[in-house]
Amino acid sequence: MVKTSNIIDRIRLCDKLSTGILNDNKNPDWVARPLRLLYNIITPSFNGAFVHTVDLCEALAYYGVHVLVAYPEIYSQKKNDLVTKLCHRLSICAKCTIYDAMENRGMNVQKWLYSIGQHFNPDICLSYTNLPNITRILKIACPNMCIFQQIHNSSHWHNMRLAKKNNKSIDGCICVSENIRSSLVNAYGLNPTAVKTIWNGINIERLVPSETRTETRTRWGFSDDDFLIGYVGRLSPEKGFSDLIDAVQMLDNVPIKIVVAGSGPEMKILQEYQTKNKHKNKIYHIGLQANVGNVYQALDALALPSKEEGLPLVIPEAMLSRVPVITKPVGGVPEIISNGRTGLLANSNKEFAAAMRLIYENSALRNKLAKNAYKFAKMYLTSQRMAQEYLEYFYSSVQNKRLGLHEKLFIR
Repeated sequence: MVKTSNIIDRIRLCDKLSTGILNDNKNPDWVARPLRLLYNIITPSFNGAFVHTVDLCEALAYYGVHVLVAYPEIYSQKKNDLVTKLCHRLSICAKCTIYDAMENRGMNVQKWLYSIGQHFNPDICLSYTNLPNITRILKIACPNMCIFQQIHNSSHWHNMRLAKKNNKSIDGCICVSENIRSSLVNAYGLNPTAVKTIWNGINIERLVPSETRTETRTRWGFSDDDFLIGYVGRLSPEKGFSDLIDAVQMLDNVPIKIVVAGSGPEMKILQEYQTKNKHKNKIYHIGLQANVGNVYQALDALALPSKEEGLPLVIPEAMLSRVPVITKPVGGVPEIISNGRTGLLANSNKEFAAAMRLIYENSALRNKLAKNAYKFAKMYLTSQRMAQEYLEYFYSSVQNKRLGLHEKLFIR
């Protein structure tokens, strides 16, 4: 883990956790020990949230938090090298434990989590998925524990609706963008002070390439002279991949090539495009890549035409890799991408095509965007910065709850 440049803040945070500063007379059972965090993932798919989990847990463990990651059996059954690699990275953290449902065959999820709560006795539960029965069970197992719901995008709002209807055991929400936060507060009548915005942060070490730019391009079948714009992520309707194809078809006379690193339900759209454009194909599928650092190093720009987003990881990844970004102003994207300064924003497919043409033709602009974006991301979008904000929020929440000062999440 790369050490934060702000050594004083790091020492202060570690001191708060390691010296038992959370101790108060009302809770004599609280002893001088590291903060215990249960990270609960009940989700069947490998996606950006899983990568986010690894980056966050590694950073929290670095700051002295004892992290236990609970995830269902489906992950251990997945024959996916990326999942295996990420789980291995978590398991070798000094204070990060993988707790797999494989260890408790025949036990349903509710009993499994109750058992975890009783044995681990966490101070904080950070839940990627909120299921009312699960949060109630965790509260029974650990009455003094604070439970926080992570909100990555609008699809998680259904869980918040269930939480409000069936139980009120959630103590707060952490949203990945201010756009998500304000929409959630207004939609469900949440207490604004109990809903926190913390931007996604990236572990910079994960972006270190294992080969040279030329080696990566050669492996893909491209030369150093090719102008490569990358699409990194899932090929699904909300990611706007079909819009990217529309935009590319407006650039017949521009010698760019689109490389697609990912897979998903819209793969057939890509295949149909390639079949129809055998002699003038501009889009190439390179599949899932084990080392994302190799991908960004080989790109001249990143294209993300999403129709809806929270705060996609690929944008800060590209920014930290000094790759200029072309995207749409959806969700929390405009919070980190300033048009013409840290990236290019396009409202329509036509504007997106024009932005790709501009990024190809203007090398000075490419360098300016890459430099500004890197500076911004290095300051605000690293996993170290993210972990510090999570810790400050956890610390104040646990302290307030133990002193009886914790504010309710639902106010109407």
